[in-house]
Amino acid sequence: MEKELVYLFLYNPMVYQTCWTTQSVHTTRKSAITTMDAHKVTAYDKWLQDFPTMEERREHPFGQYEDWRVTPMILEK
Repeated sequence: MEKELVYLFLYNPMVYQTCWTTQSVHTTRKSAITTMDAHKVTAYDKWLQDFPTMEERREHPFGQYEDWRVTPMILEK
C-alpha cells in the first residue's frame, strides 16, 4: 500500500460547540499555511464589517472562539 504525507487545513468556527472541519488538503505545509492565512484575512474582513465600532470590537475580539490549524496526515492509496 502506497502512502503519502499531506497537510490538512482545518477550521473550527466555535471551539466550544463544534468541531474542526477540513477546508482543504495540500501536498506541502507551505501551501496549507498560505490557504489558512488567506482564510483568516477573509474572516478578519468580515469581522470588521460585523463589528464596525471599537466598542463592539473590544466586546467581540477577532478569533476569540475560532481556531485555524494545519495538521499533517498520512494518506494511504
